[in-house]
Amino acid sequence: MNIILIGIMGAGKTTVGKLLSRKLGYRFIDMDDYIEESQGETITQMFERSEDYFRRIEAEAAQSLGKLEQVVIATGGGVVKNDNNMKVLSQGGVIVYLQRQVDKILEVLDVSGRPLLRDNPQRLHEILREREELYNRYGEIVVQNNGDAGQAAQAIITALEDRGIRV
Repeated sequence: MNIILIGIMGAGKTTVGKLLSRKLGYRFIDMDDYIEESQGETITQMFERSEDYFRRIEAEAAQSLGKLEQVVIATGGGVVKNDNNMKVLSQGGVIVYLQRQVDKILEVLDVSGRPLLRDNPQRLHEILREREELYNRYGEIVVQNNGDAGQAAQAIITALEDRGIRV
């Protein structure tokens, strides 16, 4: 079974995902890193071509990653914009919506590598408003990450166990 982490950029999907994978003995994959390695260019470079171009590459990555087993996948914040991405990712696992307050994200987020925020970090509020309904729709489990990442990882494990999901 896989654990797929969704949420707005800066929610802590990578940090929590790495901790979670260690606790469970699962492999960890950051979807954006996977995309960059497979394409030989950065997310920023792909966005410079167009967001549509990046979203097509992201959909191909979702297809590939959805076939894996016993992995924790930290997705990119916009993966939820494509319903098919969520279908293929959820087939072999459970989707966890990792929530974090935007103000807490903006305190620590380096926007230099974030094409959608580079010119206006406050746009993160707007992006969350646009996507929050999707995060709630697809997130089978919702976990807050406003404090310690280790606590968020443990909360995910507890929520899975409460649902009778053995990890």
